[in-house]
Amino acid sequence: HKNLLFQPPERWLKPDIGLRMEHLETRAGAQYFKFCGSEQFQELQRKYAFVAATFQPNNLVEFLRENPYHPDTLLNLFYIYAHTGDFTTADSLLQRCLFCLETAFHPWFDITAGTCRLSFREETNQIFFQVLFRYMGSLSRRGCHRSALEVAKLLLSLDPLEDPMGCLFCIDHHTLRAREYDF
Repeated sequence: HKNLLFQPPERWLKPDIGLRMEHLETRAGAQYFKFCGSEQFQELQRKYAFVAATFQPNNLVEFLRENPYHPDTLLNLFYIYAHTGDFTTADSLLQRCLFCLETAFHPWFDITAGTCRLSFREETNQIFFQVLFRYMGSLSRRGCHRSALEVAKLLLSLDPLEDPMGCLFCIDHHTLRAREYDF
């Protein structure tokens, strides 16, 4: 499986946390998927909920040390580091989270096709939307406007009728910044 969203360093091991994606159905030319977790992943989620409820960032850091690819912890720490202005660490956490989620993709989940759908209403899919939205902002902040535009297009294609992240409000900005006037 080739990583399309982010090329991880070779030293990163493939996450084995019990997260995967399943194909739900094919309808009107679109394929519908959802993220789901094994019993191992659900237990990890319960532990994370307990740690997050302490509202202590150091507890999250310790939890991440034990579970280096836990998506919710990575995203939560991304928010903390971004809020403090440490964008290098924040972006690294976001990229690791993206890597973790992308390794869980179903073999038929082709982000380049534009016909793969994830419902934001599925709670397990919401983190992917949140990570992509933050990744889009990260890319734009670093001057990678064309890549930010492509992520915006992907995000919109995942749930085009609902547009849960409001991509239609920002896609024109990324289009202009990327100088993609024909889009």
